[in-house]
Amino acid sequence: MRNITPPVRNDVADYRTALAGRPIESRTLLVGYEDAIRAAYLSYEGDTINILALQSMALLDPAHAALLRENYSALSKGRALEELAADIYEAAEFRCPMCNFEQAATLDHFLGKGTYPEFSILARNLVAACNTCNNKKGARPSNGFVHAYFDQLPNQQALVAKTVWEPELHVSYSLAEGHGLELNLFERLFSQFQILRLEDRFAREGGYVLAEIMSSCAEPYGRGGSALVTAELSRQAGLCERVYGINHYKTALLRALAGDDHFCDGGFSSENG
Repeated sequence: MRNITPPVRNDVADYRTALAGRPIESRTLLVGYEDAIRAAYLSYEGDTINILALQSMALLDPAHAALLRENYSALSKGRALEELAADIYEAAEFRCPMCNFEQAATLDHFLGKGTYPEFSILARNLVAACNTCNNKKGARPSNGFVHAYFDQLPNQQALVAKTVWEPELHVSYSLAEGHGLELNLFERLFSQFQILRLEDRFAREGGYVLAEIMSSCAEPYGRGGSALVTAELSRQAGLCERVYGINHYKTALLRALAGDDHFCDGGFSSENG
């Protein structure tokens, strides 16, 4: 749930590099597609709505799709386009932009290479992702997801954490409408939120850090009561926002706790809660 800037690459040069390591028969055939590939790459611009409307490139033989998809193997470690893969991971700072907390350990094709083999090694179509998000996305249609490079998320809080005492503290996560999000973008963001099961995953991760947050509240409470706890949690939320973004689960959690009067007035203690 954050924007990243794609690496700057010479896309046609990457295509040529991938072909250089192919068997002569495949290489000769794929060289013949270079002009069509160049045109397809040029069409992958504008906004996500334009990208989602793209038609797959016409092929002389449907069997050639598999040959184009095989170019992706050139991004493997020790292969010709290993540097391209490294650039994509670095662009994401090795953190998955879809969930914004797990380590990016794989590459996701925004437009799936099954339908769009011509984009199998296009840098702007490859987004670093964690294994969990990539596996849950799978081969689902791309119109249910946000494009980390092309969708501009406003710098406003869309991810909201809510605290409820039942009687123990329970924290839930949801998306709030509005905040300058166009309807189409919000619908795709909400779809991604559901498909990737981010509510459950944020709640689980939040649970891991909640105990640490609760234990850290005793000291400011002893010095200045609930007002100082609120101020400290707000300060931590600001720091988290600067490092991870406004829509990181921990930022949302800290803001929710800072706004919970019961939590700040001793509820953070298991004895007082």
